[in-house]
Amino acid sequence: MNLQLSDIVIFLLIATTIYTWWSNATIREQALVRVKQHCESLNLQLLEGSVAGNKWRPTWHQGQVKIKRVYKFEFSSSGVARYSGKISYLGNQQVKIWLSHMISKCFVYNQIKVDSKTHSLQKTTSVNPYFYVI
Repeated sequence: MNLQLSDIVIFLLIATTIYTWWSNATIREQALVRVKQHCESLNLQLLEGSVAGNKWRPTWHQGQVKIKRVYKFEFSSSGVARYSGKISYLGNQQVKIWLSHMISKCFVYNQIKVDSKTHSLQKTTSVNPYFYVI
């Protein structure tokens, strides 16, 4: 059996496609679990029990190319009104959860920043009525 270069390229393209699909499915499931936990902790109801892909793009982050993914979801505080929310991932790591400003509560969130000079993590806590960042 002789393998041609085109056979190897086709095999690598198929393997890359399968890996990308598997990786996206895994992160989407993580996002769904996080959104469910977040809604339960705030006594909100996640509508339709799902998240939908909104954006998917490569981004340059700390000297590496990572995929930024944003998923949309809908929730309700009363069971009647629908509000939108988003959860963002950078690579495999959750970046933030955004809840629509229609909710009257203020959320305390922790934000982790990387100091560009020392490459150390700095954690800050803030109050913002629109974001919840983990």
